[in-house]
Amino acid sequence: MGKKEAEGIITCNPFLANLNRPEAKDFVSRQKKMFGPNTVVSYFVESHYGLVLFLKNALEKAKTDDKEKVIDAMGDQTLVVGNGPVTLRASDHHMILNMVIAEVKAGELVMTKYIGPVAPADQCAGKMKA
Repeated sequence: MGKKEAEGIITCNPFLANLNRPEAKDFVSRQKKMFGPNTVVSYFVESHYGLVLFLKNALEKAKTDDKEKVIDAMGDQTLVVGNGPVTLRASDHHMILNMVIAEVKAGELVMTKYIGPVAPADQCAGKMKA
């Protein structure tokens, strides 16, 4: 899809590289410093970076690479990555993310409204752990 076709599309995202927030500016700056000034810093970059940090923390907390112990250690972590704090819940391993509404304007995805933290419903409520 080209810029013309994308113009006016509205979406929601937890991260945009052009957010005017200190965490976003810092994250984008560090990525461009490491990988070059033309590096595209997308939500995929930011989310995967955060997930690797969550895994690193869980491995350190579990003090083992045993899969089940690492999974158990994943929850109840909060990190600041590219758009403020994000939390990985222990109850269902879902993320509480800071969300924004964005629109494509002049070929750029631009925030039009900051929503803030959105906590999804617990996907495992009332279910027993296998």
